Formats: sequence, structure tokens, C-alpha cells
Amino acid sequence: SGVDITERKRMERALEQERSKLQVMLSHESVISTVAARFNSTDPFEKNLDELLPLFGQTAALDSVVVWQLDQPAGRAGIYSRWESAKGVRYALAREFSRDDLPDFYDGLVKGHALAAAPGKIDSELLGYFKFSADCALLIFPLSFGGKVKGAIRYSRTNGMDWSDEEVSMFGAVSEIVTNAWERESEFQARLAAERSNTDSVQMVERATRLASLGVIAAGITHEINQPLNAIRLTSDGTMMWIERNRIDLPDKII
Repeated sequence: SGVDITERKRMERALEQERSKLQVMLSHESVISTVAARFNSTDPFEKNLDELLPLFGQTAALDSVVVWQLDQPAGRAGIYSRWESAKGVRYALAREFSRDDLPDFYDGLVKGHALAAAPGKIDSELLGYFKFSADCALLIFPLSFGGKVKGAIRYSRTNGMDWSDEEVSMFGAVSEIVTNAWERESEFQARLAAERSNTDSVQMVERATRLASLGVIAAGITHEINQPLNAIRLTSDGTMMWIERNRIDLPDKII
């Protein structure tokens, strides 16, 4: 009957929405895993960051990704690493800035405030200073470690779309990974600088290298276990949800 057909179509649409949601979740999980695995390599943090920004920006359909390093005593934010698409270069130029340029924005970063702005909702000072277009969406996360904000990462795109909750969660996770990698690099460099003044510096570097290798091995093992488990979990949850919503009688063995 017409009612049965309508109900069937409704269930098919609901199933398609769930399938799309699962695909997005798996895609985001893959992006996060790629970033985490890259930062767990023995390459320097800056090299990893420069190589990851284009990959991440293109995969996440962004126009610009910029990492700033804050110099709080000087009240300045300098560019640590950046990537921009052809559209990003035109509409969302990455720029260094000082507290004198953008006092409210700078003070917000120092206090650890994240910022999410939808198209048409960007503060007029930011809009003018960074030369954003009206349809640009902006997402900024402070990067904090050692009890202080050391920098910030800015994501932007100019397709006129606001950020979804899933995207904010993914970008937040990537920002945390960048923060942790930056902190490890800072601590490592600080140890090297301190140990250069004594005769044990060579031994300290060797110990740090061995620890870094153990960290890479541990991260690799964790990654290889988590990836298939997460895929199985998401697929199983989606299947059980579909069975429950469609009320199909299936043998317990299949369920």
C-alpha cells in the first residue's frame, strides 16, 4: 500500500543517513590516525608539521591551515608553519600579528580560548586584518603545554559552510596531537641544550634516541590494533542499529 511504501522509503533514507555518518566517522578516524602516526616518527617536529599540513588541509577540504608560535613577552604571534590552497592564498592570507594589531583576539588566545566562526560571523577586525572573504569559516585552537599557551592553529575554508560537530571534534583531536608533538620536541631540545654544557651530552642523546624508538614502536602497535578494532566497532554498531530500526527477525546466531 501507499503507507507501506512511504514507510519503506523513510527507513531507507534513515539507513542511508546512518551509512553516511559511519563513512564520515571512519574517514575522520583515518585522518587522525595518519597525523598521529606521522608525529610519532623520529623526524623533527617542524619537518613533520610542514609535510602534514598540505596532506591534512587537502584531505579535510580546507583552504588554509596556519600554526602560529606565540612570543608572550614580546606580545607577538609569528608563523611557525603554514599551508594554503590556491583559493586560500587569495582569500585567507596567513599573517603574523601582534597584540597591538588585534588586542582582543591576542588576549583570547593567551587565555586559551578557542574560536569557531561561521561564514558571515567573523569579527570585523579579524575580517579586515586577515583579508578573509565574507563566506569564510574560521576555526582556531590554542596550543598549550608547560602551563602556557605556546601557539595556535588556525583552520579556514571559503565554501560558505559552517563547521559540523564531527569536524570540530576531528580538528580538536588533530590540534591535541600537534600540541603533544610540539611539547615533546620542546622538551627534547631543552634537554639537549642543557646537556651540551657537560660531558654526558652524547650519552643523553643516545638515551633519548632509544626512548624515541620505543615510543615509535609503542605508537605503531597501538595504531595497528586500534584501526581494525574501531572499524569493527563502527560497523557492528551500525548494523545493530539498522536491525533494531527495521525490526527484522534474524537468527540470534547472525546477531
